[in-house]
Amino acid sequence: MLAYVKTTAMAGFGLAMLAAAVTPAAADRGGDIAAGIIGGAIVGGIIGQNSGPPPQRVYVAPAREYRRDCGELRERAEYAEDRGMYERARHLRREYRACRGD
Repeated sequence: MLAYVKTTAMAGFGLAMLAAAVTPAAADRGGDIAAGIIGGAIVGGIIGQNSGPPPQRVYVAPAREYRRDCGELRERAEYAEDRGMYERARHLRREYRACRGD
């Protein structure tokens, strides 16, 4: 939503700057250019706030891990041990023994 507000505000500012650049400048204009810029920012802010209710939160359950077989646990434990992750290898070996029923 913040991106939408920024885009709308920048569009209002751009239109105000375009209007100021197209018309010839005169010394007796007073605050017409400033009023156009401020008015564009206000209109952009009003339009940007009118985006609707916030999105509803949705709970998404984490994906389940499916194991092909107990051998995969043994392979992962050996790989972890080769990489020097001994605590992880110990954990995977415990899971492997539990999977086999030892």
